[in-house]
Amino acid sequence: MLPAPSIARPPGRAPKPPTCRRAVRRSTIAPRSLANETAVRQPALIGLQEAFTWRVQTPADGQATPATQVAYDYVPELLAALERRGLRYRAVAQVTLLDFEAPTLLGNDARLTDHGVILARKDVKTARPAGVVFTNLLPVTVLGQSVPVKRGYVAVDAKVKGKWFRFVSTHLESFHPGIRTLQAGELAAALASESGPVILVGDLNSHPGTEGEAVLAGAGFDDVWAGLHPSLPGLSCCWPEDLTATQPGFTERIDYVMTRGPFDARRAEVFGADPARRVGGLWPSDHGGLFAEIVLRGEEDDDD
Repeated sequence: MLPAPSIARPPGRAPKPPTCRRAVRRSTIAPRSLANETAVRQPALIGLQEAFTWRVQTPADGQATPATQVAYDYVPELLAALERRGLRYRAVAQVTLLDFEAPTLLGNDARLTDHGVILARKDVKTARPAGVVFTNLLPVTVLGQSVPVKRGYVAVDAKVKGKWFRFVSTHLESFHPGIRTLQAGELAAALASESGPVILVGDLNSHPGTEGEAVLAGAGFDDVWAGLHPSLPGLSCCWPEDLTATQPGFTERIDYVMTRGPFDARRAEVFGADPARRVGGLWPSDHGGLFAEIVLRGEEDDDD
């Protein structure tokens, strides 16, 4: 699992959305950095949270007319960066989440659209893509308007080394523990009908043993990091709003890879804390990336 750039804050931090110009600048850095990390590990599947599209419109008219001019689109940029490194990935499942437009101090409208996305390596077969917005959503007031902060999940069946399993990527609510716990309950209920093995990745915005993580653990999911590294904190969150800062470091573990079924976890690592790996002096995200190598037990097909 690898993160897209985030403008949301972890539990307990106040939201501070960036200006369009600043957010687009940092976002143009992120695909190159993430592509570099992907080239090192070449995962079969990638779960992206907060994969944003930024659109602009001049002159500004608020939400009267939706902005359509694309200033930046994270997923195509990332796929192009991977292609330049000789890596072939494709988007195999996605869901549109928060979509909000407002005037900026530059005299135009900026429209922010959040996506949850799963990428698959070229050789990975997939089926049954799904994208779901949770029913339980947090309403926030922006410029006098009540806006539901859409969160959800994406899922797909994937075949790796001859074995099929369900791969799910989610992002639970950042700012309200009760809402994110309810969202985790929705996800657990949806996955209860899956009879096969499941890998779940995402930003749960929950510390180990609490809230969303506790709900999913109660639904039979095992925390890969805790299983492999019980004595290591596995911190992956978060850099300050200023993504050039190197202090303080990560202080929380809220990003997870979880499994349900006959899996053997071989390796898990957090990356995104080495200043030498930054591009243009910027971190690609306020979160670190979480990578796991997991093997589904059983015989492998020779033809796949």
